[in-house]
Amino acid sequence: MKNFYRELLSSYKIKPHKDGFILGTDIMYFGADHTFSFYIEPSGESFIISDQGQTISYLRENIDINRYKDRIMDLLKRFDAIYDRGEIKSILPSYKSNQTIRRLNNFILTVGLIANIDLI
Repeated sequence: MKNFYRELLSSYKIKPHKDGFILGTDIMYFGADHTFSFYIEPSGESFIISDQGQTISYLRENIDINRYKDRIMDLLKRFDAIYDRGEIKSILPSYKSNQTIRRLNNFILTVGLIANIDLI
């Protein structure tokens, strides 16, 4: 976890939280006053990442989310993420795999696509 954490510090804002940390980005939700942030916690040698429910909450405030449900579910499936009790989540592989950052970036892309589902 230490090596993964150090690499993230060079690109993101990191704040310890519970058993993991909050990863803050500079990416804004369109028309909102807050940025994308994610909770990451270790799970064995892997990591679980969650948008903490921000994306679906944002969508519900701005659009009829039921209209886009199938497209959202398709994006989740394509990018190996899930919808779990209001949160978008995924598993990031162990840092030893050299795929953790790539999967993190894919997750951020997935959340960005879903957050802007009405624009694409």
